[in-house]
Amino acid sequence: MISRSKDTSKPTSTKSPSSPIEAAKPIEAAKPIEAAKPIEAAKPNTYKSKIEKCIAEKKDILFFYKGRTGKISKKPRTMTPSLIFWQPASSFYGNPVSAGFRVTGFCHLRNTERTYFLKRMIKIKILI
Repeated sequence: MISRSKDTSKPTSTKSPSSPIEAAKPIEAAKPIEAAKPIEAAKPNTYKSKIEKCIAEKKDILFFYKGRTGKISKKPRTMTPSLIFWQPASSFYGNPVSAGFRVTGFCHLRNTERTYFLKRMIKIKILI
């Protein structure tokens, strides 16, 4: 018959914690995460009057556009605005469309008449 003896090669701890809280290691304080600065979208009340002035003076505007998915265009768009209007919330082929100001005009990037959501227009600049 084989006899089993205790393995004495490993050192054993003589101090045992009296509670599980003492046995737990202290948690390090979490470092604050720096929030990424969001790209400022157009403020409809701020840019509405400027775009109306561009329409009256027949000036072009330059802007970046944020698509439905939130992706921002890499190329800036140049547009000759011709109309700014309010569109109420509606449905377009079963897809909900949010209410908001729209800007219609000739897009020089696409070489055609386009309509853009004012709230998705970013970094609008008036060209002289």
